[in-house]
Amino acid sequence: MKSAVSDINKKISVREPKLENIDENRIREIIRYLICTKNDDRPADFLSEDDLAYEIIKLIKCDRKTAKAIIKKMEDLGLGVCQSFTSYCYVKDTRTYEIIRFAIMRGYLTKEEIDNFHQRQFKYFEMMEKRQKEFLRKNGIFDV
Repeated sequence: MKSAVSDINKKISVREPKLENIDENRIREIIRYLICTKNDDRPADFLSEDDLAYEIIKLIKCDRKTAKAIIKKMEDLGLGVCQSFTSYCYVKDTRTYEIIRFAIMRGYLTKEEIDNFHQRQFKYFEMMEKRQKEFLRKNGIFDV
């Protein structure tokens, strides 16, 4: 995983970012990393603009200006039409993106990777439902 991150770092310049200098292959690598490789409890399905910038900065060790330029390029590639107004992450007056939808739209993922993502997402929702039921039961809110 460290080599994948360093490859992305080498390929994206942190100097004055220009949209025409941001290669779609680098964007594909970032999105694929977030969806396929990054392994925390919650699959990366919805990300706010700030969360997306955070992930880009953390991944390629760039500044906010570069991260925003990368997001702008993503928007030019169609990320803007993948905004979500129904996600649990949505907050009024912020942008929340459905990055899995963007990745599918751009053809960044194979069918197997999409299926794997949906399996992980389903397991995550099952786990969260179980935790919620345990919390409600533990706190005597109601029997579940």
